[in-house]
Amino acid sequence: MHVDSAALKVWLVDELDPISDSEPSVLADYVLVLLEKAQPDAALQQSCRESLLELLKDETEGFVDRLFDT
Repeated sequence: MHVDSAALKVWLVDELDPISDSEPSVLADYVLVLLEKAQPDAALQQSCRESLLELLKDETEGFVDRLFDT
């Protein structure tokens, strides 16, 4: 997935701050690393869901959906 990392990081921090106890900037960096995997979108979405489930819990599905709609 090719993205503008700087713009996406701003969006990620805003999205992650209210839904996670983790430091939003660090978590945003983690999400950016997850998005660097060379996979089809469907596989990448599933990988993100699995990787973020422990961190975002009930918010994971909605967050990943918004991420891939952006």
